[in-house]
Amino acid sequence: MKSFVFALLMLFSVTVFITFNAHQTVSYIDEMLTLTEFLPKSEKDFENPSAQFALTVNELTALWEKYFPMISFTAGYENTNRCDEAICALAIHFENENGEDFSVALSEFRDALGRLKILEGFHWQGIF
Repeated sequence: MKSFVFALLMLFSVTVFITFNAHQTVSYIDEMLTLTEFLPKSEKDFENPSAQFALTVNELTALWEKYFPMISFTAGYENTNRCDEAICALAIHFENENGEDFSVALSEFRDALGRLKILEGFHWQGIF
């Protein structure tokens, strides 16, 4: 009987950990996706970048660096590496004022974050 109770406690503990981890990871990703909404989406929007764009890019890269260890704890290397490469390209193209490549990197970063969200959250797409 003690073994059964211990097994139930372990099952409960693992379930709580998985649920908490999925919720935290999705909230980190949502926070970064929200920030990407304030960035220029096209080369035309990028022609007159404001100081707010620079702050947003810096905040986005800082958040990625902050959350990367926690996200990579359960996410696969391939998925986190894709996000990592996209955010690095995003920052570089912003510094070089290359609007066309910036919008491509932004699109790649948003897509990579979206896929991470599906894989780390509770979605049917992530299961099948």
